[in-house]
Amino acid sequence: MVFSIFMNSNISFQSRINFVNPKEFSEMKIKNRSKFIQWYEDSPLYVKNGIFDTADIKTCTGGLFTDGVSKALGFHWLDDIKNYFCLDRMCDDVFNVFQNSDINGLIVGGKDLKYRQYSLKITDKVIDYFKKKVKHLTIFQEHNTFFGQTSYLYILKNDTCTICAGYTDKNGYYQNVQNLKDLKRCYKRIIIADNDVICFNGVEVPREKLKQFYRKSK
Repeated sequence: MVFSIFMNSNISFQSRINFVNPKEFSEMKIKNRSKFIQWYEDSPLYVKNGIFDTADIKTCTGGLFTDGVSKALGFHWLDDIKNYFCLDRMCDDVFNVFQNSDINGLIVGGKDLKYRQYSLKITDKVIDYFKKKVKHLTIFQEHNTFFGQTSYLYILKNDTCTICAGYTDKNGYYQNVQNLKDLKRCYKRIIIADNDVICFNGVEVPREKLKQFYRKSK
């Protein structure tokens, strides 16, 4: 996400979300020695660090929030009954790190599977909470296919979020998100904060091609 430009002593965000292939994603993680976010029951609620990543968000809900300058945190929450009934407290704890709505955020995850009954419930509840609290929020909600998944890497120093995501096509082959068509096939619902730009392998998508997804900031 490139998240920071200063104007009149206030932060004015311009976010860059860059989708890359698995090879490039792996190389970036190794190069930057990022702190990995776990999703087990005894894992920390979130990771607050200058560089962090998480992998294989499928039925879980994950994301990140940053002021683009000095604070950033990432999370990856398991879709279980315990987290479902603790979500209000969990979301409060994340938001209280910043105590400011003028931050940038990204939420991703969820999947409609009968045997993961809390997946969409948790994703929907997290999104509803932060849509009311966070001014600049991009959402990639509900993986469309059984094998759909998302991994991300965030680096505060250059304020960039890199995403590696994939889905299964109509022939059952796994495809990585490499263009706008792939993006729409990967996620059921896409909302992009009006200050964000989407890139594929470093190439920005013209804003007019994304206008159906843009959400005006509060």
